[in-house]
Amino acid sequence: MRIIFTASNKNWVIVILVSLLSIYSSAVFADPILDKYLEQKNSDYYTLEEYHELVKVNLHKYVKLIYPDVHQLGEAILKTFNPKSHYFLHIGSGPFPVTTYLKNKKGVLINNIPLSAFHDDIFNNKFWIVNSTKEKYNLPEKEYLNILKNHFDRFVPKKILAGNYKVVLIDTVQTGESLVNAHRRVSEYIHKTNPNVDVTALALLHPNAKGDLLFKIKEPVTYVRLQNLLGRLLHNRVLSPYTEYNRFEPGITAPEEVVRNPKFLLFEKHITTLMKTQKVELKPIKNKCDSIF
Repeated sequence: MRIIFTASNKNWVIVILVSLLSIYSSAVFADPILDKYLEQKNSDYYTLEEYHELVKVNLHKYVKLIYPDVHQLGEAILKTFNPKSHYFLHIGSGPFPVTTYLKNKKGVLINNIPLSAFHDDIFNNKFWIVNSTKEKYNLPEKEYLNILKNHFDRFVPKKILAGNYKVVLIDTVQTGESLVNAHRRVSEYIHKTNPNVDVTALALLHPNAKGDLLFKIKEPVTYVRLQNLLGRLLHNRVLSPYTEYNRFEPGITAPEEVVRNPKFLLFEKHITTLMKTQKVELKPIKNKCDSIF
């Protein structure tokens, strides 16, 4: 049994569902490739560098291992957010295995907004941006907002601004800080052109993540905890070399440095091949509620 929490601006809802999807299996973090490696090494200890190298050498095998989880979660997302009325935007690199699946589903509208370590705030009565090392650095707010506007001009499709779609922001979450800030800034950008667009958030929580800052989002937030191998790999960032775009930190990364990652095409090829050849038995979603599961 798993307990899924969903939050809105008014209350907390606890939804208890039993074995609804196969991604919540008993062997939630099983990694047979890593286990075999450790057996050969005759040790229980490994470094993240070793894990990265294992994924690099066995990428096809890893994609095949996580594909059932990716498929189940992708289909559950489409069941919850009708693709005929929703436009998906995924933030940064975190959710890319699932969003790669969605990207290659017919009729799904989805784009990536490269954003990393995304946090801006007022500190000691000054505007600050916090980078990936958690160090605060000063940048005039007007200059920063202009950087964001130009970035969103590039990556937020005009179809969203002009159309009648509801927008779903997808991100992987540890505390929720990046998703909270992305929701605030993307909403501000969209609403300047079209104030009627509904912008909601879908948080994919890392294993053991608190997501304790998600309450700052006023609109209802849907989230699920990734208690599986997919969650483990995303949490350890061992799939990060294959994300669609390189990192973009506003005020640090130059816009021209944000380019498509050629390695992503290899990952995408593995996913699309499995979409055509591997059948995954979907279990029905019986309960309608604010939670995916």
